[in-house]
Amino acid sequence: MVSDFLGRLFPNLGDCVETSPQDASYNCFAWALRRSDRWVSPEEYGDCFWPEGVSRKRTLESFVALFSVYGFSVCDDPSREEGVEKVALYADATGRPTHAARQLPNGKWTSKLEH
Repeated sequence: MVSDFLGRLFPNLGDCVETSPQDASYNCFAWALRRSDRWVSPEEYGDCFWPEGVSRKRTLESFVALFSVYGFSVCDDPSREEGVEKVALYADATGRPTHAARQLPNGKWTSKLEH
């Protein structure tokens, strides 16, 4: 069940379950990479992580390169595949990445909402 606060903040959230309290120490991109130790971001501020050799521009191409460092590759089908972990990258109308979600073994998706 989603809290009233999240329901108001994200009115189209749909069928989901809030599984943990708010935590500002990591973001959705970190969560998709199974990290909860710090933010993953191309912007150089605070204690953000970004791998060497990957462009620090906030573009879809840079985020695809980020995830490829961790063994992910681009696919066209979001449906569950046995033994394959998938990540969905979301971008705004300009192509700027804004969110990531990781597919669970049961086919559902998990993500960390920042607000």
